[in-house]
Amino acid sequence: MEQLDAAAKLPAFVEKIVDFVQTNGFDGVDIDLEWQHVNDLYSPFILALKPALEAEGIPLTAALPGSYRYPQITAPALAAFDWVNLMIYDLTGPVGT
Repeated sequence: MEQLDAAAKLPAFVEKIVDFVQTNGFDGVDIDLEWQHVNDLYSPFILALKPALEAEGIPLTAALPGSYRYPQITAPALAAFDWVNLMIYDLTGPVGT
């Protein structure tokens, strides 16, 4: 039920994001969620947000894990990002060698 409510509110949420970016003169939108909050609405959200931002010339970026691709991130959603930053700061080599 909660996801149905969220899906129904998605168009209005996307519109608010675009309005906020324009009102505040931001140069893009970066999606950087803590992964316990990523669910099956992640990809539909990205796929709804992308064309709305693109129509206004606003890029869409993401911060994603460097060693795991969450199954909720579909190939089309991944392809929608203009830039992806991989969070690899925990992937270090041996210390002191």
